[in-house]
Amino acid sequence: MNTIEIKNSLSETLFAHTCKNNNLLITLQQALNEQINLSKADLSGADLSGANLSWANLSETDLSKTKLSRVNLYGANLYGVNLSKADLSGADLSGANLSGANLFKANLSETDLSKTKLFRVDLSGADLSGANLSKTDLSEVNLYEATYYEGTFNNGLLQLTGLRWPVLFLDAHIKIGCKFYSTNEWDNFTEEEIKRMNNKALEFWKENKGLIITIAKEHQK
Repeated sequence: MNTIEIKNSLSETLFAHTCKNNNLLITLQQALNEQINLSKADLSGADLSGANLSWANLSETDLSKTKLSRVNLYGANLYGVNLSKADLSGADLSGANLSGANLFKANLSETDLSKTKLFRVDLSGADLSGANLSKTDLSEVNLYEATYYEGTFNNGLLQLTGLRWPVLFLDAHIKIGCKFYSTNEWDNFTEEEIKRMNNKALEFWKENKGLIITIAKEHQK
């Protein structure tokens, strides 16, 4: 039998659990089951791949360089978490609260970020290839040099408000409501393609296309 401890950055023990093998994941899940306050716990560099951590409270935890591939973090409280250089590829972060989190150079490829709270999140240098960003608020997010599909955000984020749907400009991409495409794709959509997006979309696009495309092209210079 081994006793596994979860400590904070000051090496103070937050939780200890005895199990048959040296398994941090079992210890972590036991701590969450017992509703132990793991705020500011140091889990940096750990391998938690494939874990079910849905609805977990891990606010202000150090998860830097942690392996979190395919982890279920649905609805989790990750406020202020340090996830810099963490591997979150294929993870489910839908509905999670990541406000104030540090995701510098994190791997978020194929990650589900739908309806995720990303207020004032640092995503600079992150890999968002294939990530699901539907219904995600990207306002005040740092996306400098982040990668989405084959594009890289170098000019930061620009937001246009006051219209039916919020419009976000991310270098060579535009996000209108939950629809995210390149500026070139938006510029060349047919009226029928726009109409299929929403029953109010064509009216909106006819009124605002010129303004939106002009801003987008200026922003990506």
